[in-house]
Amino acid sequence: MAESAVSPSGQSNGPINNRPNSKLGLRSLVTVVSTIVLVATEFIALGVAAGWAVAGLLELGNAFEYVLMTAFGLIGLWATVRFARGAWRLEAEHQHT
Repeated sequence: MAESAVSPSGQSNGPINNRPNSKLGLRSLVTVVSTIVLVATEFIALGVAAGWAVAGLLELGNAFEYVLMTAFGLIGLWATVRFARGAWRLEAEHQHT
């Protein structure tokens, strides 16, 4: 059940919202999106390159090379999503302080 804020005059001000407004200014939006694109490129490329390198060092063959490249690429994608969520949240908090 949502709590309501009550003003000193006794009138309800509506539900309490502890989360900051998620709207970002244009400058903040461009900054966050640019950073996410840069980090996504690095994380995913790192994952694919790591899979290729491990498979090459262990001489696993083409099939395992593609499996490792995909697996490490997915780990890079997961890291990108984690980074994006954190960056978006921090930029929204910074916007309201």
